[in-house]
Amino acid sequence: MLSTQSQKATYTQKVGHQITKMLEEKIPQIDMIAKRLAISNRNLQIKLPEDGTTYSEILDQIRKNTAIYYEKHG
Repeated sequence: MLSTQSQKATYTQKVGHQITKMLEEKIPQIDMIAKRLAISNRNLQIKLPEDGTTYSEILDQIRKNTAIYYEKHG
């Protein structure tokens, strides 16, 4: 059985992965990500802060990392 800490990290990783996949098409909203993860929007909003982050923080970090990547690799 996974520990509670591992389960929380898994949501952060899953959200980050989904944002990365969708970011090429448009900026995904949290409800779109929640639907893809088969979890309610509200439950996702509860679980991410339990892991010490928010949807906005994950999105901002991915945008920053993407910009840095394209700046270095053209």
